[in-house]
Amino acid sequence: MTKILFRIAILLLIILISCRKSEDANVPASSESIYTILSSNTELSLFTNLINKTGYSDILKSSQNYTVWAPSNDAIAQISSEIPTDSAGLREFVGNYISRQIYTQVGYNDKIQLLNGKYATLGKDSFQYIPISQGDIPGENGLLHILSRAILTKMNISEYLNSLTTDIKERDYLNSITYTYRDSSIREVVGYDTLNDKPLYNYTGPLLSGNKFTEQVRDLSNEKSNYTFFILDDGVWETNLSQLQPYFKTSTEDSTNNLAAFHSLKFLTIDSAYTNLENLPDSIVAVNGIKFHIDKNAVTKSYNASNGIVYHLNNWTVPLKTLLPTIYTQGEYPTGFTDLSHSSAIFYRIKQDPNGITFRDLLINGVGVAQFYVHYSIPNVYSGKYRISWRSVIGGYDGLLSFRQRLAIGYWNATDFNYTTVSANNYNEVYIGDYTINHYGTLDVYIVSDNANTAGTISLDYLKMELDN
Repeated sequence: MTKILFRIAILLLIILISCRKSEDANVPASSESIYTILSSNTELSLFTNLINKTGYSDILKSSQNYTVWAPSNDAIAQISSEIPTDSAGLREFVGNYISRQIYTQVGYNDKIQLLNGKYATLGKDSFQYIPISQGDIPGENGLLHILSRAILTKMNISEYLNSLTTDIKERDYLNSITYTYRDSSIREVVGYDTLNDKPLYNYTGPLLSGNKFTEQVRDLSNEKSNYTFFILDDGVWETNLSQLQPYFKTSTEDSTNNLAAFHSLKFLTIDSAYTNLENLPDSIVAVNGIKFHIDKNAVTKSYNASNGIVYHLNNWTVPLKTLLPTIYTQGEYPTGFTDLSHSSAIFYRIKQDPNGITFRDLLINGVGVAQFYVHYSIPNVYSGKYRISWRSVIGGYDGLLSFRQRLAIGYWNATDFNYTTVSANNYNEVYIGDYTINHYGTLDVYIVSDNANTAGTISLDYLKMELDN
């Protein structure tokens, strides 16, 4: 047995060595560093000079593997007046053409990370959509490709927003929800709270910054991501907020305005980069799941960022009914019940309507308790007046002909709505009544069984809440 295992191990070793040789054969060998090859090419002297100024020459002489996409002298000359002269800016510019991995001229269609932290798009015979004029020049520690055109380092969306001098109200709100804090893990004990039986700390860590939109929604500075972001003209931003504020009411005017602005940013952030305006789909989906149409004629200018595309809009024509859609609460996903001692009387069903469409619902029957209720906790309910309906289906194998149930909002014993009779084989929505929600937030609703008997029957396919706007 030992001899057999030994022979298998030798065979595997031979296979691995053969594979490694095959891979190495794809990249010609050279005894010179990538820096030596680069600096010996007179057509790349301007870029070599920039490399020397940044100190990147040392790493390109090291044993670490690199790929360099070097703009020719003509390419550098075309943008020479725009190349940063400060140390940090120059390092970012040069680092935009160097990667710590080896990438050949062909065979890629992906984003790769560069030394400056940005990501570049590699295509067949191209780098950042710039054609490679001469590629796969081997060095001892990497590959060199020559470009006939150069580009400046792109700002990410966050950097672009902070560079604006007009259309700044949207940006200013985004920056206003930035806050500072200290790292809670860096602390020292300075006393003891005997009343609450816990130590008292002095937090000595450095001040850090955070942003609520970045943490809760999307990080617009994330170089790995690709977004489409819309910037509204200042006047359009203000108009849009004034239209949304009635639906995000809180206890104070300031918090209402902030909440409306926060949700506006969600509408304006898309998880895909639609870099070609002409190819912008008829309907796009924002990060909050809202699907809407953008009027391309409202786009006044754009900016291709390192992590997506930014469009400036001088008009915002998306209807409120689109931005604030009807809320459906599915009956088969309750939050809770009067109690859990009647689980044998609670049924999660799969049914078909007369058109053969499958749906799921909740049926409660035979709990032996009058006014038994099922509870639903509905998040992110807008303030405003609602038209409320439900679909409640009985009949068939459940043997039910009719019963009464009612809707209660806020508390199970709230009496804003009367009992409604549920009849067999009615697949239509039934209007329950209108109700005004005073504050945005989580809404507790209850479906309560009849108070006149102990069957405790409840049936719900879905509850529908449609804003009257």
